[in-house]
Amino acid sequence: MTAVLSPKQAFRALLLLGFFSPALAAHNLETSATIDSEEQLVSSTVNNDDSALSDPFRIWAEAEPMAYRYSLRSGGVFGYTLYKVSVRDGICRAKSKFVYTRKFGRWERVSCDGILIADLIGRAEDQERAGVKFSEISINQEFGFVSYYSAEPDTELTDQSWYFEVTDFRVR
Repeated sequence: MTAVLSPKQAFRALLLLGFFSPALAAHNLETSATIDSEEQLVSSTVNNDDSALSDPFRIWAEAEPMAYRYSLRSGGVFGYTLYKVSVRDGICRAKSKFVYTRKFGRWERVSCDGILIADLIGRAEDQERAGVKFSEISINQEFGFVSYYSAEPDTELTDQSWYFEVTDFRVR
């Protein structure tokens, strides 16, 4: 079941869910949102650069399983990188391959720096603080992590939009 919220309802839902700091409430926002039963999907246009994700680090730290794995797609307008990430007892292993149009690279072992769930939350938070023209956020309801984030940064440069998507998240 999907419900479409008014801008005021969407903003209140974002505050209640802890996506934005309370200080943001004083600013004028134009926000629309669609809430899905499985995950929260929030699309927003923010008129300021003070927006920030507020509690996802704490939520993830409390809910993080001891062993899990997931796939990650991270990219922008000029292709993306696919990652397979596995974490067990705090030890991470990952491999990746770059994709541009329909040409796939080879899978290679990579460092987990920047691709762990906490890192992804940080990337989304940093971008929201820096300012966005548009951003879309999806939250995994069971574990509270950002499972999808895309942003059009508030910049004069073109072709700066980027995104990441966590899929196939499985607890071992």
